Amino acid sequence: MSRSSFRRAALAGACSLALLGAGIGLSAAPASAAHVPHAAQAGSQASDADSHGCGSHTWCMYTLPGYMGVQYSYNYNDNPHNTWLYVGNAANDAAVAIDNNRAWITSVAKNSPANAQWACDEGAVSDLSGYSWPNGTTADHSISAIFFTTGGSQLCGETWP
Repeated sequence: MSRSSFRRAALAGACSLALLGAGIGLSAAPASAAHVPHAAQAGSQASDADSHGCGSHTWCMYTLPGYMGVQYSYNYNDNPHNTWLYVGNAANDAAVAIDNNRAWITSVAKNSPANAQWACDEGAVSDLSGYSWPNGTTADHSISAIFFTTGGSQLCGETWP
């Protein structure tokens, strides 16, 4: 094998490994745990994002009050409906603010799998420290699962905001 043929083969092999690694990395992350910094999210979805930078048909959680910090986005079209979804290891118990930019309610749960500690999110909450779960514990830094409803009629015990 000539020196230039060897270089081409090595380059092709390296590119293949890089693509394989990227594919493995994407498949290893939960489908519901896409996250980018808030500013990048707002800039990339400016045409369909709300005033907090959360894209259309999307439920978002933020690691700082006032819709700041890291934004974790869960798009309705990219996730299962009518079932509880774990938010992912990085986002678990990280939410301080939430934004439901969907036409329907998104339920949120303290635990995954969800138990009796859950609430319905009908809008946006800039600071969860003023909200609590049915058992009275504070809601900030405690969301572990979400549930995308597909209709307007849902029985809610706790409703935020």
